[in-house]
Amino acid sequence: MALSNCPRCGRLFDNTFKDICQQCTHEEEQYYQKVRKYVKEHKDCTIHEASEATDVPVKLITRFIKQGRINLKNNPNMLYPCEGCGAFIAAGRFCNSCMTDLQKGLSEAGKKPEPELKKPREGDNKTGYHFDSFKKR
Repeated sequence: MALSNCPRCGRLFDNTFKDICQQCTHEEEQYYQKVRKYVKEHKDCTIHEASEATDVPVKLITRFIKQGRINLKNNPNMLYPCEGCGAFIAAGRFCNSCMTDLQKGLSEAGKKPEPELKKPREGDNKTGYHFDSFKKR
């Protein structure tokens, strides 16, 4: 049994199966039903139109789409923002340009040589305690 606080309401709950508590899960399910019904009736709506009509946040509708609960094949205008630049996309987390930038950055990071460690100076091999250098009082 793994206990944690719900990220939405702060209540303590068992997060073995869900990321949010049971009460917030129930609320999200009600939101999903509202969005699903609206999108089914208005096939050409955008994510912002669905959000305004149902009073469900765009982030939550985006999560429903990413979870596969709202099918974009039936709703071609239901696009959500890229996590990198905010451009509207139909699949994944990033648009093509952000994906290209990420891949370029990763390939450049793999090519950079590691910085050289400082080599100890010759004659600097004095280690340990040296009592003879202290002044006697």
